[in-house]
Amino acid sequence: MYNLYVHYPDNTLRIVQVDETGSYYDPSLVIWDERTQGTMPQEYIDADAAVVAANQAAKQAAIDAKVAAKQAAIDKLLALGLTQDQIDALLS
Repeated sequence: MYNLYVHYPDNTLRIVQVDETGSYYDPSLVIWDERTQGTMPQEYIDADAAVVAANQAAKQAAIDAKVAAKQAAIDKLLALGLTQDQIDALLS
């Protein structure tokens, strides 16, 4: 597999793997191609790792926010006197 460093439509820069005969759908977005330009510079590898980490952190934050909102709603229902069984029935 070979690495391409490409400019994604969402305005991020990412590493994409292709086989020896593979290509990226829009060659004008390819910034670095290991097949023709050699080993990818470390700065591109580091930048890709930062984008991946930021994306994972954003996804986890969204999940955490949903869990917190659900728990807050459950807590309000419990405060109103509903039983856990009633709340479970509402949520199913």
